[in-house]
Amino acid sequence: MEVMKRNKRWIAMILVFVLTLGLSPGGDVLGAESPVLDQMQTNHNGNVFANRDYPRYQTFTPAITGNLNKIEVNVFQYYAGTGALRLSIYKEGDLGTPLAAAELTSYNPGWVTFDFSGASPYLKKDTMYRMVASTENGGSNAGFGWYGTTGDSYKRGGTIIPGYDFSFRTYMIADYSISPGESEVTSAQPTLAADGTSQTTVTVKLKDAQGNAVATGGVAVAITSTLGVISAVTDNQDGTYTRR
Repeated sequence: MEVMKRNKRWIAMILVFVLTLGLSPGGDVLGAESPVLDQMQTNHNGNVFANRDYPRYQTFTPAITGNLNKIEVNVFQYYAGTGALRLSIYKEGDLGTPLAAAELTSYNPGWVTFDFSGASPYLKKDTMYRMVASTENGGSNAGFGWYGTTGDSYKRGGTIIPGYDFSFRTYMIADYSISPGESEVTSAQPTLAADGTSQTTVTVKLKDAQGNAVATGGVAVAITSTLGVISAVTDNQDGTYTRR
């Protein structure tokens, strides 16, 4: 019975590997300098009133991991006394603290640009976020009309109004740095007996923040386990690293 307990403990622990790259997700963005258009919904057949008392939101799901550079919002008209237009960004499901906020004190009807380059919030692809539009002032005579459309034109998000999407465009600066979160760590054997001699090979496949496989070597990779002896890491010079 004691042997069985030891075996179970070994099997549970041998698969707990820690990958260390000396990197941090969301750090310096590499490989891109200019913002690129990521998500958009440009159709409109009406507008919805928005202000401080009646903030409106649109959720969106980036296809690119990196820093949010700017968001363009399509404004129908605004009213005297509105003050600044404001746009805040949240991670959907975590609305307590905004990731970033921007405002415009000078604007005209049509496409207006909210600049997030100063804050550059780091957004992850295939993760839903929420943009919340409001104004400096409230009341019945302050606010703006946010263009939108019925028919669920934007499939990667929505609003509180069923089947309605506001008109917007998001721009990202893509991150191509190596990502511990996207990289893969696999073991040749799922379990090992606690006999002191059984071995398996652990392989790391490096990927960048977009999920693209890295094809070259030269990265300092460390693999550790909570139990057992592990040999030195071998750089295969093709983006994979192995250790026994």
